[in-house]
Amino acid sequence: MPRQVARSGNKAARIVMTRPRRKPALHDGAAASSQILHPLVDRLATWLGESRHPTTIGEERNEQQSGRVIAVGSGKGGVGKTLVSSSIALGLAEHSGQRVVAIDVDLGGANLHTGLGIKRPSFALNRFILEKAPLRELSASSGFDGLEFVSGASDIIGLAEFDESDRTRFLHELAGFREETLVLDLGAGSSLFNLDLFSTAREGILVTTTEPTAVQNAYGFLRAAIFRRLRLLYQAEDRLLYMVEDAANHRGDDDTDSIPRLIQRVSKFNRSAAARLEELIDQLRIGLVVNMAKTREAARVADSLARAVRQYLGVRMNYLGSVDFDTSVRRSVCEWRPLVVHFPTARAARRLVAVAAKVGNHIEM
Repeated sequence: MPRQVARSGNKAARIVMTRPRRKPALHDGAAASSQILHPLVDRLATWLGESRHPTTIGEERNEQQSGRVIAVGSGKGGVGKTLVSSSIALGLAEHSGQRVVAIDVDLGGANLHTGLGIKRPSFALNRFILEKAPLRELSASSGFDGLEFVSGASDIIGLAEFDESDRTRFLHELAGFREETLVLDLGAGSSLFNLDLFSTAREGILVTTTEPTAVQNAYGFLRAAIFRRLRLLYQAEDRLLYMVEDAANHRGDDDTDSIPRLIQRVSKFNRSAAARLEELIDQLRIGLVVNMAKTREAARVADSLARAVRQYLGVRMNYLGSVDFDTSVRRSVCEWRPLVVHFPTARAARRLVAVAAKVGNHIEM
């Protein structure tokens, strides 16, 4: 793992959308990015057009990409998302050949610094929000070769969500990290900020446990993120947006809230729009990690969740692996020492190294 160097210092909510006043005709060839009605649309449309057939997380990559953004999310807290985020960041710093920046984007509950063994974080996002400091200037040494760190926000009274301007500025400034691989440790739940980050990242990693509530909320989070993505991309297409909102908000007399059924419904009005919608879903790259579980139980839960996601959301998830319940995890947190660095022989550490290797496309451990 990276060599340590001297340190410098609930259930997933459904998307609430407003029904358009009319059902205008859906015109062939009208691209969502042709009329920029939301600053995130341009970012989504740009990278979606870069590759017609992107690789899946964990598969071999034919060429190294710059500005890679990996968002690690979950439907609820307490599932080990931050443990997975910190371990992936440390693994990529050692093996990817690129600089890695781990960013804690949890508002109020930031603790990625604990997973990296940083006892006195600067809480950089406080400055980003209150002082409008540029995100790149807030990146500091993590204490490990090749890995920088942007700490989260803390103790800002009344802050549970970025406002629209801060969300837009954050997404815009992420694009400025052109030579780095970014690992975003999202907050728990389905806030708009989390959904925007997960929607616009090139790769999303979903973390859950085998508990039914965690699995349900993981599915709900992914569903909300996908419909958020579709709404952003198609808000210039009034008729298609109307159909997306119907499905997202479970409106209608049948099962059109499933994305495959939504595509069928769209195809009755416009086949080219339906083909584009299907392509956008196919381009989603979602990895799954099941934490605190035995291998066989984790595989069963992963298979069940993947089948539901495929059937109702039309997405093929890539199972990155499971992480054992291991007392070494608690010890590493209490001692402020990263698990994969200081407890490399622990069962959980070995599994996390394997997950990081899949994300970084390294076959040999």
